[in-house]
Amino acid sequence: MSNDKPRTPKDPGQPPDHRGELGRRLPGPEDAHERNRNSEDRPGEAPEGLDETPTEAQSSSVDDPAIIDSDYAFRQIMVRGRADEYDKAQQAQARLSAGGDAPPSFSKKAAQELQDGQRDAHQSLIDEIPHALERQAIQLEESEGHFDREPDKARIREISVRIYIENDETSPEGVASALEEVLAEHEFTISQDLDTLHGSWFRTLIARTKRSLTRREAQEQMDELVDKLQRAAELRLIHSKQAEVDSAQGSTVAALISSLEGTSDASIQVGSILLAKISGTIYVRNLTQRELVYIEHHPTLLAEPSQILAALEKAPEISTRSLEPPSHQAQMATD
Repeated sequence: MSNDKPRTPKDPGQPPDHRGELGRRLPGPEDAHERNRNSEDRPGEAPEGLDETPTEAQSSSVDDPAIIDSDYAFRQIMVRGRADEYDKAQQAQARLSAGGDAPPSFSKKAAQELQDGQRDAHQSLIDEIPHALERQAIQLEESEGHFDREPDKARIREISVRIYIENDETSPEGVASALEEVLAEHEFTISQDLDTLHGSWFRTLIARTKRSLTRREAQEQMDELVDKLQRAAELRLIHSKQAEVDSAQGSTVAALISSLEGTSDASIQVGSILLAKISGTIYVRNLTQRELVYIEHHPTLLAEPSQILAALEKAPEISTRSLEPPSHQAQMATD
């Protein structure tokens, strides 16, 4: 004896009741219309009222291919933050709905393939990021004269050179000429003159070594140049016979410092060395890798000598040497 209840005939004027094999109501065309209207009101959002947890009917299996409500598939995709997949699923639903009375539906297999493909693409991009950063770091190290933990293996040929002169009474060409002599003394020659901005004078150059240097050798060259610049800057503030002797021994560096006398503000970057003149006071520092990266991303800082030291304080491992004028008593003692 069958336990099926007799079905009550429906009023022909009523809209069809879309019910699936499991006895639940499936979305009909009128539901799709309402859903599309809601989506237009809130573009990029999933329709409201959708549970992230499948119902008992949704969890049940049916004949292959298994069919689940497209709304549930959309919700599962949105839960995983896949807005682009949601858009693709909407397009799939629209194509199914265009067939007429067929209820808009989405197969589990199609939903899974859609998610897997996007996840693989995203993971591939994520996996590539460390390699891209490593390549960028290598390029930066080679171009900016940074020295790694194995200085005898890697070699460099070029460093960046930037000069900014506040255009007072200083001859920018004289400063550039003095700097070229300093570089030549340390086995560097100017290989490229990239650009020069006038008004205030800002020049970007590329210096190339006469021979290929290991990182250790380049580090020694930079350290030697830093010491000479610091010493020459000190000698400009101490008027004594010893200063004259030392100045003669380091004439090229002294000439570079002297060339900046006519301006109150200037900045010069040679690879990992920064020389800044701020309100008449000269600062010399050996830039760390973090500072080099910061300047590389903000090269216009060199056009603001009064701001560059404060800006570099954002990078760690800062060690700035400020060369203050000696006191009156110190000058009397050396005379």
